[in-house]
Formats: sequence, structure tokens, C-alpha cells
Amino acid sequence: EAPPGYSRPTLAQLLQCDKAAFSRLGSTLNSIRQRDDGTYPLGEALLALRGDPLIALHLAPLQKAAATTGPSNASSNPWRSQPYSPTGQQKGRGNQKGKGK
Repeated sequence: EAPPGYSRPTLAQLLQCDKAAFSRLGSTLNSIRQRDDGTYPLGEALLALRGDPLIALHLAPLQKAAATTGPSNASSNPWRSQPYSPTGQQKGRGNQKGKGK
């Protein structure tokens, strides 16, 4: 659970953590085959990575975005709120080289 004022880790953070963990495993493990004693080196290494601060950092909760108050200012928004203005120009007639000219 995230502390107050912070959001839970996102799916993007989870994917970054997963990539970092398996990158670390790929650089440290020589073999993932079962050992003679029946243990799996990949499973043991994964359990050891749970406490690794470089891996856990990817899952740290992020601060929530500040909520805006009051009406939104249309000039600050780069996207139009409507596709066309009601007083916009009408379509042109083209080059008038059509049928019946």
C-alpha cells in the first residue's frame, strides 16, 4: 500500500523492474539448470533480488499529481476542445474541373 499522497506502482514501473531484474540475473548467473543437489540457481537468485535496492527502486511509489482547481484555461491547452470552430471558413469549390463545366 502506498503512503498518503503517493500512488501505487504503475504497470510501467513493474515492467522496468522486471527488465532490470532479469538484466541483473543475466549478467550474474552462469547456468540456470538444476544443480545436482536439486536446487535451482535462478530461483535462488530471484529470491535474493527481492532485497536489492537497485531493483526495488523501480517499484517506489511516485507522488500523485497535484489536482487542479477552478476552470481550465483553454489558452493553456495546446489541443482544441472542439474539432472545428462554428465561425470557421466554408469548404472551397475546388479547381472546378468537374463534370458539366
